[in-house]
Amino acid sequence: MSDIRIGDLVQNIEDPALYGVGLVVDTDVEMWGMPQEPSGVKVVWPRPYYFDPKDGASVMYQDELKVISASRR
Repeated sequence: MSDIRIGDLVQNIEDPALYGVGLVVDTDVEMWGMPQEPSGVKVVWPRPYYFDPKDGASVMYQDELKVISASRR
């Protein structure tokens, strides 16, 4: 599995049509308040299924995502 970085464009592996293409805005997010593997990432989707009302991003596990365009940073 490739390492997901801020700025990557991603798709949801399970249902790419539901979410569309998302932008990774944060990485190494603790899931359920505990560090674990794989770590979580925050993604801004055009059609989110669920999201944090504070910033509009969805927290997802890295293994739920496929990088379709890597960040150039």
